[in-house]
Amino acid sequence: MQDASGGVTRYYRGDTRLPNSVEITAYAVQGMLQMGLKEQAIQAGHFILRAWNPGLRAFPFELEGQQLSYFFDSGIVARALIALWRETGEDSWLNAATLAGDSMIECFAAAEGYHPIISLPGKQALPYEVWWSRNPGCFQLKAAMAWRELAELTGENRFEHHYRRQLEFSLDTAAALIEVETDPVRVMDRLHPYCYFLEGLLPVADEAGPMLEHGIALVGERWRELAPQFLRSDVLAQLLRVRLISGVPLDESAAREEAELLETFATHKGAFLFGRRAGEPIPHRNPVSTVFGFQALDWYRTGRGVSWRELI
Repeated sequence: MQDASGGVTRYYRGDTRLPNSVEITAYAVQGMLQMGLKEQAIQAGHFILRAWNPGLRAFPFELEGQQLSYFFDSGIVARALIALWRETGEDSWLNAATLAGDSMIECFAAAEGYHPIISLPGKQALPYEVWWSRNPGCFQLKAAMAWRELAELTGENRFEHHYRRQLEFSLDTAAALIEVETDPVRVMDRLHPYCYFLEGLLPVADEAGPMLEHGIALVGERWRELAPQFLRSDVLAQLLRVRLISGVPLDESAAREEAELLETFATHKGAFLFGRRAGEPIPHRNPVSTVFGFQALDWYRTGRGVSWRELI
């Protein structure tokens, strides 16, 4: 799924290859590092650096077509660059991550939360739409984890301030993400961003324990209800990872069931399928499902202690 430029596409079907995505390449960086593919991760990191627009101080969604920039993508990019800094010790990666973190503040701050998408070059927020990723919401807390890491690494208070601002907004809006949908397929799709919210709580797990416990139980209950109609492998992987590192007492039976089911999405080439509809595989291999699935099963099988800072 990685081409000669170092970039990674959003999904691959064999007959279809979408343009490279800066966000998906960033996810791949973290996955490659955890798989021991350092050279490929650095190549992907350089693709990301080439995507940065210094004049606009923003990362585009893709290098082709309409020029948009996403708050969420910028946070994932920042965390990938931090991971490369941790691996190599080269300050250029951390400097670039800091630029990405400041871009998230400068370009996306809204009256409530943060605008999800802006157009380039004007940096105008796109009108909000019904779909979850086109509104400010609790899912953005996953991207805000970059601010928490940058606060630790740089000592800059602005990053902690904005993480806390998004945390407060996320706690106020989390319930609505699931409750507004009744269609089973759309509910399953919304479990994915809800898991992003749970992941974003991990840096403050000591104070968010009750919310994490509630969220883990909710996602576990809902995916089991919906699986006969539609099941996403990334939701299984996200939930399993949160179970393993949240500090919430581990339901070992549920974790084992999720790990065993997650394994069935792995193909013989190592990639993970996106999901199943009515029991039939959805036939594209997905980079995000792959790195989430790999990490979840690795953590489950090894039982090793991990930090939220390692979460892809």
